[in-house]
Amino acid sequence: MGFSAMTLFVLRHRSLFGGGKEDLQQIARVIALNMAIGLLSKGIDNWGHLGGLLGGAAISWFLGPAWSYESKSADGRLIYTDKAPIFYLTNKKRTR
Repeated sequence: MGFSAMTLFVLRHRSLFGGGKEDLQQIARVIALNMAIGLLSKGIDNWGHLGGLLGGAAISWFLGPAWSYESKSADGRLIYTDKAPIFYLTNKKRTR
């Protein structure tokens, strides 16, 4: 779950990570290593790991931060807002 959450965070915020290529490569190596250990070890359920990876990705996509540049403050600091998809689902405008 943690690796998929980190992957989605890096993908969403590539500009903060300078593209994030090295970070994504490192995460992919760790995931591949964990899967290989799971295949070679008795009693480890790789389907459980895969389910955690996919479930973590889904939860992170809906609930994880999705920062976007909004404006600059009076003293020049950048102001970001969180636009995670969950906010679009919960903040429906009422029509009269």
